[in-house]
Amino acid sequence: MRCWQCKGFAEKMRLIIGLMLSLMVPVACFAASDMNDSYIGKTIIVGSELDYPPYATVDANGNADGFSVDLIKAVANQVGIKVKFKVGPWNEVKAELEHGEIDALPLVAYSAERDKYFDFSTPHIISHAVAFVRKGQKRFRAIEDLRGKAVIVMRSDSTHEYVLFSHITDNITLTDTVGDAFKLLASGKHDFVIAPKLSGLLLLDALGLDNIEVFGEPLETYGKGYSFAVHEGNAQLLDLLNRGLALVKASGEYNLIYDKWFGHIAPREDYTEMIRQLLIAAGTALLIIIIIALWNRILRRQVLIQTAALKESELRFSATFAEAAIGLAHVGTDGRWIRVNQALCDMIGYCEEALLELTFQDITHPDDLDTDVHFVEQMLAGKINSYEPLAKV
Repeated sequence: MRCWQCKGFAEKMRLIIGLMLSLMVPVACFAASDMNDSYIGKTIIVGSELDYPPYATVDANGNADGFSVDLIKAVANQVGIKVKFKVGPWNEVKAELEHGEIDALPLVAYSAERDKYFDFSTPHIISHAVAFVRKGQKRFRAIEDLRGKAVIVMRSDSTHEYVLFSHITDNITLTDTVGDAFKLLASGKHDFVIAPKLSGLLLLDALGLDNIEVFGEPLETYGKGYSFAVHEGNAQLLDLLNRGLALVKASGEYNLIYDKWFGHIAPREDYTEMIRQLLIAAGTALLIIIIIALWNRILRRQVLIQTAALKESELRFSATFAEAAIGLAHVGTDGRWIRVNQALCDMIGYCEEALLELTFQDITHPDDLDTDVHFVEQMLAGKINSYEPLAKV
């Protein structure tokens, strides 16, 4: 499916995902074991509108033409169906399909009311309707300002159904074509027209009507988009049309048809650059993740190396401390013995357990205690780095 103005990244991604899913449809279609191909090789009658450019129109010879005509031709060709077109006003061809007088319509917007008479294919394009007003209508500033005003719509079109069910106004004038609706509005009759934006702009240009402009935001008139429609219950033909549509999209022919009719006014967005940027972003993110992972691995290895080195240093220090021939000790700032070696224990005549319960003040001779405490206070204050006591115990 195609959206005229897909502005957001999320919308672009939805379109890409939709295309991927459409490429999967042929596989599912051909996997059906009981597909009824009774239409293959036969001719179906397809109704087409007179004046709904660029979706449906007639050429100089009065033959059906337009995007939807070329699309259903391509779809029929993919599944071996022949097509004959019957051209007429929308309300007439729509009624003929309702009564089973023709086999299909190539461009029908879904609605609950239409679902009573038609079965719909997968949507093949999206369109939006808008309000058109005469230029200089300063009294209209919002869509709500049109409520109760005189509207012109094409008979039996989705815009006609929208006006009826939305109750925006009861003052409704019906025409056989959108072009006729614009001519009435341009002549000064009635207040506004509701019509497809793209078709409307093309018609205004073709008719040379320069006193009409688009008003307000898009209206929710075309529901799920345009689809092929068959008479209610004709599952065989609907299955073939869905299969053909999937094949046309997968082959790239859909894009060629779209470009032919819309390329000059609503070009398909080229997703190549977007995909390239996504790949670059994904590659950059992956590279950053790899670098972070490698850096973390290097850091963990350095931590392990440093930890092992510290443990080895601690082991060497402990061995040196314990086996030293001189007395060594760690003393806390409060004078408590924290760690002592055997040489110190032998020197002062205490076992290790007993010594660790005492402070150095407890074993210092009273004559030397004040001097030792003075030097310790100077070391704690940072005034000296060391001192050598000569004490009696």
